[in-house]
Amino acid sequence: MSDVLLGHGRDLVEIVHASRVPNLFLTPSDKGLAATEGILAGRIGKEFLLRGAIRQARQGFDVIVMDCPPNLGNLTLNALAASESCLVPCDMSALSLAGVVDLLAVVETIRDRLGHDLGVLGILPTRVDRRNSRVTQHVLDELAAQYGPMLLQTRIPVNSALARAQMAGVPVFDLDAGSSGATAYRALADEVAARLGMTVR
Repeated sequence: MSDVLLGHGRDLVEIVHASRVPNLFLTPSDKGLAATEGILAGRIGKEFLLRGAIRQARQGFDVIVMDCPPNLGNLTLNALAASESCLVPCDMSALSLAGVVDLLAVVETIRDRLGHDLGVLGILPTRVDRRNSRVTQHVLDELAAQYGPMLLQTRIPVNSALARAQMAGVPVFDLDAGSSGATAYRALADEVAARLGMTVR
């Protein structure tokens, strides 16, 4: 991916790999991305490098999902400028609430200054912990009050199956399909698909 972003003659389609899930393809990150963040700072049109690289790849896939680092650096800006819409995760903390405000301000800046009509697919509550109900409810109430219909109905819980699946490097549906984590992500897929006007097969 760093070679693609830096224009080293690699095409995005070259680094797409089939997964063992039918019709799911992955483009892995690489160690060079950390250095790429700084190198991009000096490039003209640095916000649009990924958009140019992804244009060809769009023709071969129904949906392209980009997982961004939890910051607003050049890599995240590239992903936002290449996207039609963004999904904003927010865990149950005051810092994450502030992070949502910052990200939505960046979305407005991208619309105004870059002329890119970036939509907000929704705000997703994550790491919802029923054992800490007071703080969790406060954050959920704040999200609902500030963002109304942008707040998704799905809640991603704190769930040991999700942590174990990550450690094992397998989908949570393979590890424990009946877990609350798997159930939540299945609901998220349905809700996102509905907002995109798609049907989950």
